[in-house]
Amino acid sequence: KRVLVSLLQGFRSENMSPDPEKCRKDAEELYKAGEGKLGTDEAMFVKIFGTRSNAEIRCISEIYPQVAKGHTLIKAIEGEFSGNSKKTLKSLVECMIDPHAYFAQRVEKSIKGLGTNEKLLNRVLISRSEIDLSQIKMAYQAQFNKNMIDAIKGDTSGHYREGLVELLNHF
Repeated sequence: KRVLVSLLQGFRSENMSPDPEKCRKDAEELYKAGEGKLGTDEAMFVKIFGTRSNAEIRCISEIYPQVAKGHTLIKAIEGEFSGNSKKTLKSLVECMIDPHAYFAQRVEKSIKGLGTNEKLLNRVLISRSEIDLSQIKMAYQAQFNKNMIDAIKGDTSGHYREGLVELLNHF
């Protein structure tokens, strides 16, 4: 909850050229607040994730394994948090690090297994359609070694399938 409030406050940096030394400092702070101590200083995670730009979070994520003896930032979140806090932070960081891969994973999750999670599939495809859907299709191909349109065709039917395919063919 605190993470979402922090994001909504609008104090995130817009820096697209992160300073590697500042990223190292942030990575060290995150390590000290989590894996480097007993217990977790959740406020430090919220502070950093709520005030750094996507580029800065990517930079911190690249440096974190050097500080944390090979552990990734995602592994640190998985080990230090639980429940909704873990889900929120993990999704936030994954999306900031590689949004195209993140949304490709959401598409796969929506069509994997029995049935289709239409709500999730619609949310991803419609919300990203005029932003980066073509890049998400490429990321999907790279991650899952299959064409996203074909995968969606195989999991949907009727007018719903036709509408999704029409949308996807435009991007």
